[in-house]
Formats: sequence, structure tokens, C-alpha cells
Amino acid sequence: PMCNYYCFDGKNMLDFEIRYENLQGDFDKFCELINVPQEDLPFANVSSKKVKNYDEYYEECVKCRDLVSNKYRDDITMFGYGQT
Repeated sequence: PMCNYYCFDGKNMLDFEIRYENLQGDFDKFCELINVPQEDLPFANVSSKKVKNYDEYYEECVKCRDLVSNKYRDDITMFGYGQT
């Protein structure tokens, strides 16, 4: 879980996070924050499947969803993946 790296005493210690699902937008904000020119990031293997919530990936496998939900509970909460 990423919380093992980003948290101390249960508190998120990150100043800024770049989320993969919003890579270009977050990268642009980061460039602005550190005062460097923004650039378009290259991308490949883009999925046509758009999901609103992490557990939509596991609609057909409840056991898989439950395993992920339990193992990454803190990450799901911290990064808002349980929200739609």
C-alpha cells in the first residue's frame, strides 16, 4: 500500500500528488507550482473503458474486489478511490 510510504502516524505527508488517471492535468499543475514550462505528456495503450470507481474493475469477481478492498483500504480512503 502506498500509505506505507506517504503517511506518518496516519497523516498524509505529501505536498502534492500526481494521479495517473489525471496525469496531464496534475502534471500541468505541478509544472506551474515549480515554475517550469508545461509540456504535453506522451501516452500509449489508452483504455477505452472509463470507470468511476476502483471497484467497477471487479464487478465480475466479488472475491477479487474484497481482497483488494481489504489490502488497500487505507489507500482507497486516502486517495478517494471509493468515491464516485
